[in-house]
Amino acid sequence: MSGETAKGEMEVEDPSTSAAALQRIPCADEINALKRKALELRIDTLEMLAKPNSGHVKASFSEMDILVALYHGGVLHHDAANPLLEDRDRFILSKGHGAPGLYSVLADRGYFPKERLGTLRQIGGLSGHTLYGNAPGIEATTGALGQGIAVALGRADYAKRFGKPWMVYCMIGDGENQEGVVSGEVAWAAPSLGLGNLVVIRDRNGLQNDTYTSAYVKHDAVPEALRSYGWQVIKLADGHEYGELLTILRGVKEETSHRTQPVFIDAPTIGGKDGYHLRSAEGEFTFDRECADPANSFSIENNPTFHGALPNKKIVQDMIAHMRMRLDHGVY
Repeated sequence: MSGETAKGEMEVEDPSTSAAALQRIPCADEINALKRKALELRIDTLEMLAKPNSGHVKASFSEMDILVALYHGGVLHHDAANPLLEDRDRFILSKGHGAPGLYSVLADRGYFPKERLGTLRQIGGLSGHTLYGNAPGIEATTGALGQGIAVALGRADYAKRFGKPWMVYCMIGDGENQEGVVSGEVAWAAPSLGLGNLVVIRDRNGLQNDTYTSAYVKHDAVPEALRSYGWQVIKLADGHEYGELLTILRGVKEETSHRTQPVFIDAPTIGGKDGYHLRSAEGEFTFDRECADPANSFSIENNPTFHGALPNKKIVQDMIAHMRMRLDHGVY
């Protein structure tokens, strides 16, 4: 995986000629297990959100495969039994409204009991956006877009200055790119400081508060701009595809010790990924989209309507039932 093109994009070495690259590529069984885990955690997330009937489901669903790759794919160095482990890698969710998805992952990894997921948006319960001190495994208070990536830069700078071995991973959203701190201060400061221990992953689901990001940003110049500042830019083909995700994330992790450039990973995703139910004209659940009757089916995928709200309770329960049926039949 080592090496860069003249344009600054990562060159991926030929797996057939690199033993190191072969070790990074997940096998079919691992990919299948991770897909199943992601669907399980999307169900947990939707059930969590259904109780207060509030929260950001699309952002939580689009980020889930990236989170599963990090926490279940052997990328992050972390310990649920010791959340404040000194040499742990730090993960900061700058798009803090995606907190429910992260809570599901943390609970599944054992950071806190799964029963606590039922306290979302309740007094004394889990907060709607990530809040430091609210739950083990939450590294920073975020939600004001752009805040988390600024914190991530500070943590990475501290680690480099004091010779700490850990890495800092930060996930941002594409709507968040409209904040000046993302495309301005952090963009030029990170390479100037030589922060090769900083990895920023963009969950590019094409959605923001009330519409598609393309309504405001006609040309996505972020990768080109970051490359011009000195970032190492990696563009994924599919932010839900575990073969590509893990190969890149594992390679980036291995090369940290001799890298001086921060890394930007652009991961195109689907807002609300897996959030749907399909029924035939007769009203029976089906897994085949071509056989589904649009009048009897529903999807929040790539749908800008539901940002911080959920569909009605009947639709949500149908979605959960359909997701559970897919889980039972191995349809991931």
